[in-house]
Amino acid sequence: MVQVTVIIPNWDGEMLLPTCLAALEKQTFQSFHVLVVDNGSKDASLEILTRDFPWVRILRFSKNRGFAAAVNTGIRATGSPFVALLNNDTHVDPKWLAALVDVLYLRPQIAAVAGKMLRMDDPSIIDNAGDKINIVGQADAVGKGEKDIGQYDHEREILSVCGGGCLYRRNVFDTVGLFDENFFAYFEDVDLGLRMRLQGLRPWFTPKAVLTHRRGETSKRMASRKEFLHFRNTWMLVIKNFPHALFFCRGRWWKMPLVFSRTVKYLWSQGMWREAVLAPASFCVLIPSMLKERWFIQTRRTVSFAELERWMVDKPVRNLWKNTKNT
Repeated sequence: MVQVTVIIPNWDGEMLLPTCLAALEKQTFQSFHVLVVDNGSKDASLEILTRDFPWVRILRFSKNRGFAAAVNTGIRATGSPFVALLNNDTHVDPKWLAALVDVLYLRPQIAAVAGKMLRMDDPSIIDNAGDKINIVGQADAVGKGEKDIGQYDHEREILSVCGGGCLYRRNVFDTVGLFDENFFAYFEDVDLGLRMRLQGLRPWFTPKAVLTHRRGETSKRMASRKEFLHFRNTWMLVIKNFPHALFFCRGRWWKMPLVFSRTVKYLWSQGMWREAVLAPASFCVLIPSMLKERWFIQTRRTVSFAELERWMVDKPVRNLWKNTKNT
């Protein structure tokens, strides 16, 4: 029986897929299948897959439906007990999958696990050692941009695993649901991680599962769209997942509106006035579905708000009118 399905979302990744898939062929753990879900690619991605990687299963969309929809389609189309997610702009170490599987076999209390992601252009730099979130809901990667001097060379529990290279138990999706396709892309993995946390499921980090990542390789083709999604999806994370008690401690009641205003100001100053207007508008349109999701999530919460709070890092808030990219 195949133990793992590796799901790779792809959008015009003809220059990326050969490196990604060639590395998967060299895995020491071989009980896995690979499924590439293609988001309406217009390049030669499908021809390359068919010609050079006939062992890869392909599902095709007629248009780009986003990361979340691609991954969900892959999960529904497979039945392995473990599901790995992998970006097409990565290169995995030969022991990457074995290290992830070992954690889930040896630690039955762990629901998902991620490895140490390094920068492909400079492997001495950390790209992701787990995901984190601050007290106003802004998500980021642990260790991003830091020199790798061994500070993350120990296994530990984390807030959330990064969807760019991780392994889930399939029953996680039976418990908390699939990825929220309203996110389209960016932070849908953190949203799932928060839902896991709220139901007492534990994500994990292991430095033994190493991979490198070409940061921004896909997002550079949609820079303004990325800013739009970062802005909107941050507030979706908050509305859906923060227990109501969180809104009334650590200054959130005034920090959140201030950060929101600073983000609008930043986008406007960068000439992205459409994103500054459309992100809040899109958020408002989604409020009914978010509130419905919030009710579903919060009524099934099994942990105290303090348990979620302990995973959140602080957020210093600067003067609204100070010129800075950081919001």
